[in-house]
Amino acid sequence: DPSGEMDPSGPRTVTLEGEHYRLLVRALEPSADGTRRTVAVARPLTDVEETLDEVGLGLATAALAAALIATGLALLVVRPALRPLAQARTAAERVADSQDPSLRVPEGRADEVGALARAMNRMLSRLEAAQGRLRWTLTEQRRFAADASHEMRTPLTALRGDIETLRRHDPPPAERAETLGDMAASVERLDRLVEGLLGLARVDGDLGE
Repeated sequence: DPSGEMDPSGPRTVTLEGEHYRLLVRALEPSADGTRRTVAVARPLTDVEETLDEVGLGLATAALAAALIATGLALLVVRPALRPLAQARTAAERVADSQDPSLRVPEGRADEVGALARAMNRMLSRLEAAQGRLRWTLTEQRRFAADASHEMRTPLTALRGDIETLRRHDPPPAERAETLGDMAASVERLDRLVEGLLGLARVDGDLGE
């Protein structure tokens, strides 16, 4: 190698006419006549850049393929795990739409999803029992209201008869007292029936809230 001094800036990349070159400049020892000479060597970087582009494209393609594979594997693993949740959601929507608490959510699992399904079924069982008690209460209320309406006719009829007796006749004091006693008994019976109907109305109000 010829003796000489390297350019202190070292190798560098330069651009000439749109192409990149790696440039190395070296100063040679002065010649016998004192002339100083410098040698410059440049190598084009086209091959290197094309190789780097190919490597980058390969890495990007590999990364995209890995991401797609990971996504596919995640779907294969997660979808079966989410299927019970989708079934539970469908069952809950069916209960909400039909307002039928006798429906049940599929259980069949020992994990958290199965525990959620069992909790929902216990809640539906309580709702079904409460609905049954409510239906029984409403049936009893209707029966009591019908009986009370029928029973009110008797004291009302008796009161009408006693009032007509007092209006059209002037009964003796003993008969008048007896008639007034019958009227008081009829009024007391009506009062009990009215109290029962008022209590029934209060229960209806509480159930409606």
